[in-house]
Amino acid sequence: MKSLIRFAHLLEGETLLLLGGTGFLGSYLVPLLIDQIEKKHIQTTIIITTRNKQMSLEQIPCLRKPFVRLLNIDFFYEKNIEEDINPTYILHMANTSAFDTHSKIRQVSKFNLLQNASFFLESVIKKSSVKKLLFTSSGVVYGNREYPKEYDYPSINHFSKDSSLAVAKISSEYYLNQICEENDVLFTSARVFSIIGEKLPLRLHYAVGNFVDDAIHKRDIVVRSDGKDKRSYLNVSDVTEWIMCLLSMNEPPRILNVGSSDIISIKKLAYKVKHLINPRSQVVIQNNYIEQGNMRRNIYCPNIDLAKSLGLRETIDLDSSLQELAEYAIKCLP
Repeated sequence: MKSLIRFAHLLEGETLLLLGGTGFLGSYLVPLLIDQIEKKHIQTTIIITTRNKQMSLEQIPCLRKPFVRLLNIDFFYEKNIEEDINPTYILHMANTSAFDTHSKIRQVSKFNLLQNASFFLESVIKKSSVKKLLFTSSGVVYGNREYPKEYDYPSINHFSKDSSLAVAKISSEYYLNQICEENDVLFTSARVFSIIGEKLPLRLHYAVGNFVDDAIHKRDIVVRSDGKDKRSYLNVSDVTEWIMCLLSMNEPPRILNVGSSDIISIKKLAYKVKHLINPRSQVVIQNNYIEQGNMRRNIYCPNIDLAKSLGLRETIDLDSSLQELAEYAIKCLP
């Protein structure tokens, strides 16, 4: 975690504003950052927005530290706060959660949330001395492009309701980049693809989570589709390091794909889970298409040549990530 340590030192005497710091990625990243701040005795303030302050404190106890402030704001409905804040760095990870998508919230709500978050950040930037803003965008902005590079144009049907997240992310990229240019703030968009890690939900719409859940509970591993779609998974630890690297760089790229180059079909993924976690399970291919609330992509894997040129690497392979997820689930989940 060299980049995380480096960024922690950059926070000496500064303030970090973190939107979406209590989601899947944030719940991994934030405790590590807080731990480094305490170990190095760094004088800083971290301001984290959350929809539910009490729930966040229960799920991430280290948020009770004296240098951490929680701001209750729900970007589904709000875009303003009365409190004055003056951050130096902004890490924008606010997004609809996997639980929101699984519960089939209105597609336009995904757009509304990110639009309100952008308006909120515009007001913050105009009143503050912000040096850098990093936005965790998504690989969905490319639409159906296969193995996209950072400056490939998107291929999105913006009239489709399933394009809501893609349109929201790319609109946020445009809006925030313009605001940053007008106010002399460095802007970077980290386009994150599929992540795997110990706290990944197992019973929502993530195939890899469903497969691990089936295997550890000694059920058949069910592939609801035909299994031909291709994916790649970057461990949340590597995702954190890559994001911290971008925040630490003096001249980060405007856009960076954050993902794995280890490509695997959903069918092969199911068999990999079987062999690694429960060889007695049977893999069942149902050949159905299940609406998931986001656009279906046959191939959702990035080109990461730019990341490699920056010295960023995948340090945890898929086998290790699957075993890590299974071990966490067995230990911590019902």
